[in-house]
Amino acid sequence: MKIQLCWWLVIVFLFIGILNATTESISAELSYNIFQQDFDFFQKTLRESHPNIYANLPEPEFNKQVNLIIEELATETDTLHFIAKLKQFSHLLGDAHTGPFYYQKETLFYPIAVCWLNDSWYINGTMKELADNIGSKIVSINGKDAEEFMSTLMTLCGGENIYWFRECAGDVMRYSSNLNLLDLAVEDNALHLVVEKEGQKKELILKEVENCNWSIVSFSDLTQYKMVNYWGKALTADDIYYLQFNHFSDTKSDNSKDEFSNWKSFLVQTFSTIDSLKLHNLVI
Repeated sequence: MKIQLCWWLVIVFLFIGILNATTESISAELSYNIFQQDFDFFQKTLRESHPNIYANLPEPEFNKQVNLIIEELATETDTLHFIAKLKQFSHLLGDAHTGPFYYQKETLFYPIAVCWLNDSWYINGTMKELADNIGSKIVSINGKDAEEFMSTLMTLCGGENIYWFRECAGDVMRYSSNLNLLDLAVEDNALHLVVEKEGQKKELILKEVENCNWSIVSFSDLTQYKMVNYWGKALTADDIYYLQFNHFSDTKSDNSKDEFSNWKSFLVQTFSTIDSLKLHNLVI
C-alpha cells in the first residue's frame, strides 16, 4: 500500500511539473511583443515546412539561436533591426532560398564595386573621376577592418558558400539602408574607406549618388565571370569543386551518342576530378 501511494505521489508531482512547465511556456509566449511573436511564427514555420531544416544548423544550435534572438527582441523597438535579425538567422541556415524578402526602393547608392582577391578586398570599380583608386586594397571601412566589415554584411545574405557571400556582400555594401540595418553607417552617411595602393595609404570618402559614369576593371578572381559556357576548378584546401555555369549552347544531334557531347565530356571530367581528389562539396 505504501509503495503504491509513493508511486501515485511521484506521478502527481511529475504531472504538476509538466503542467507548470507548459503553463510557463504558454505564459511566456503570451507575453511576447510583436517582434517576438513574428520571429516565433517564422522559426516554427521553418521547422514544420522546410525540408531537412537542420542540415547546416543542427537542432541544438538552432534552438540556441532561437532562444537568443527571442531574448534580444524583448527590448527591440526598431523594425529595421528586427529585419536584420531575421536575415541573420536565415543566413545561418545555409541555403539561398530561405529568408525574409525585404524591398526598399533605392534611388541613391555608393559608387563602388569591390571584389575579393588574394585574401583581401579590392576596389575594382567606381566613378570615372575616381578611377585612379581602382586596384586599391581596402584596409578599413567606416572605421572597421575591411574583412570584419564585409563579413558582417555577409550575414544579410542567404546562400550555401563563402564565394556567393562575397559576391553578395559587394552588392549589399552599395546601399546605406543595408548599413543602417547593421549599425554600420556613420553620422554623415558617407562611406569612409582607408585604401592602400603601391605602398601608399589614403582616405577615400564616397557620398551617395543617383547615377555615375562607371569605370570597372575585371580582376582575375576565382568567381570572376568568364566568357565561356561553363568551367570548373578543384579547390582542394576548401574541399570544394567550383563550377561556373554561364550558358548552354550544345545542340542535339541525330546521333544520340554525339548529343550534347561537349557537356557530357565536361561532366565526366568534372566528376572524375571530384572522385579522384575525394572532394565532398560541389559549388555551382
